[in-house]
Amino acid sequence: MWTRDSPCRLVAIHPVHRRDMHSEYVMAYFYQNCSDSSNRQAKALRLLRSSAKKGFDGAKVRLGAYLTRLSQNQDHAHEIFNSYLDAARNLHPDAQFHLANCYELGLGVVPSISTALKLYADAANNGHHKASMWVARYCERDRNPRLSLGRALGWYQRAADLWYPEAEYKLGQFYETGQDVAMDLSVALYWYQKAAKQGHVLAQHALGQIYEKGTGVGGADLLLALEWFTFAAKQNHEPSKQASLRLWTLLANQGSSEFQLKLAEIYEHGTSVPRDLGAAFSWYSKAAENSPEGLYHLGRCYSTGVGCQPNPSLAFDYYRQAADRGHTEGRYNTARCYEDGLGTDKNQNEAMVHYEQAALQGHKRACHDLGRCFENAIGTVKDPIKAFTWYQKAADMGVAESIWHVGRCHERGIGTTQDHQAAFKRYRDAAKSGNHSAMLDLGRCHEQGLGTVMDQEAALKCYHCAIESNVAGAQEAYQALQRALNPEHPAAQPQAPLEWFTVSERRYTGDQVDPEYSQGPWSAATDEHWTNSCTSA
Repeated sequence: MWTRDSPCRLVAIHPVHRRDMHSEYVMAYFYQNCSDSSNRQAKALRLLRSSAKKGFDGAKVRLGAYLTRLSQNQDHAHEIFNSYLDAARNLHPDAQFHLANCYELGLGVVPSISTALKLYADAANNGHHKASMWVARYCERDRNPRLSLGRALGWYQRAADLWYPEAEYKLGQFYETGQDVAMDLSVALYWYQKAAKQGHVLAQHALGQIYEKGTGVGGADLLLALEWFTFAAKQNHEPSKQASLRLWTLLANQGSSEFQLKLAEIYEHGTSVPRDLGAAFSWYSKAAENSPEGLYHLGRCYSTGVGCQPNPSLAFDYYRQAADRGHTEGRYNTARCYEDGLGTDKNQNEAMVHYEQAALQGHKRACHDLGRCFENAIGTVKDPIKAFTWYQKAADMGVAESIWHVGRCHERGIGTTQDHQAAFKRYRDAAKSGNHSAMLDLGRCHEQGLGTVMDQEAALKCYHCAIESNVAGAQEAYQALQRALNPEHPAAQPQAPLEWFTVSERRYTGDQVDPEYSQGPWSAATDEHWTNSCTSA
């Protein structure tokens, strides 16, 4: 076999050929990965063969792998074998590993487990971590191997030293069970943690079990066990899903509102368990006994019918209780109920008070609605300066509608000095954030040269985007501009989809947009369309 100590002739390659074969290899890689057409695949195969013929070991290995993927039978078996063999003679570890596969499976050669094992060992000695795993598994299965390969533990150690998570997990098992080594739970914990941090699901589950039992770690730590079970459950590991649910239920039954809320959320969204809205409502009800967060969620359940019949009066009652205990979302939703008369009589003064309380606690949507109240004298006297101030705060928090309102204030001089350039910038930012009405104003700025250079084509594109979002007035603006540009021909009238969106004031539940306003034709493609054309000025 070929190792770095073996006397073998390494192929000398002329520098010019090296550049050529490397270019061919790169192009072959491009054709392989960037196109599924048979013509491109044939080019990739031709380039790989050419590069391999010139002595590039990387091309030889990729050629063998590519032919293996293309072959449904033994059609290319000998070419695959010879390609790996040529590269293995130059001590290429990947080639040695794949050549061992050929000997193990009988691909292009008479099967020979002993030769395969020697090649796996050679590849491992040259730093191939997967080869170390293969040798280790052979040693583990055969306690008295025909070849003197050593113990499985040593080979797993080699792979683990190369940060191979499966090997780290196996070492953890060895030390936890005392297989071929003295039992040492601290060492087992070390290897399990290394593998788990790399996302190894079985290692994560093993850590959860260790911390749940508390053996060798100074006692049980259910929170840490739950954390590891949750990591594994996110990878769809069924035993970890069951274990995490068991621990959530155990901790929730101890009376902690934090765990009751988390368990309710798990049941509501079907995270790691089948969705059960009735169970979610039950746990929200238990959490509401000791937690303002629970009161808020119970109000949300009655508002939207999560696990119960919708009941606006009860929803308002629980929102108000949460608000009285200082809960931000409770205060915001109480304000909405007062403003719209949901479950209670309309009361704009109370709505204004609760919007202000929520805004002072940093609720971004409440900041926007507080600005709306000051602008339109809802529950307070009209104050354009305060309206602009609160719109600006909400805009700084990323509320797209507030960014649009800040632009409108700059354009019209509402609560601030008139500034068309600032207005154009804000309209553009709002459009990028998904506010459809801003597209109409952005088109108007392009058409009239407000805060930017006049650009009729960009204006038409912005109007067209607004039409696609069914923005009121966009169709008329598009047609008027078309007639102005080409008065002898009827204006084109692109049809907008009418089924999904009507521009009006957006409504939120907490920080979440209602589904009515969260769907529509706005997409990455639309974003790219106007970003490249409408906002370039």
